[in-house]
Amino acid sequence: MVFRIPVTIHSVPEKFLIVCETGNETIQWLCETAYKRYSEKYIDKIILNNFVARRTADRSLLSLNDRVQQVLKDNEPIEIGKMPILTQMIDEILV
Repeated sequence: MVFRIPVTIHSVPEKFLIVCETGNETIQWLCETAYKRYSEKYIDKIILNNFVARRTADRSLLSLNDRVQQVLKDNEPIEIGKMPILTQMIDEILV
């Protein structure tokens, strides 16, 4: 079954529709694909490896190892962002 998942990246005003061909793709893959599209559009070369993903409807935290078909329905939106701990560490390094 094909899943179409609208993904919002935290603090970015638009959604990216990611198509999962089988539903066996992981939430990690979904996050990486969305950030790749974001970086192509905004010419942002930041590579993130640590993500937080939540269902938009109930704000449930999703495991990055979960398969899309196990935790999402077709066309169910999610929001992704950077892990807060990682963000704090980067901010401390840059200061």
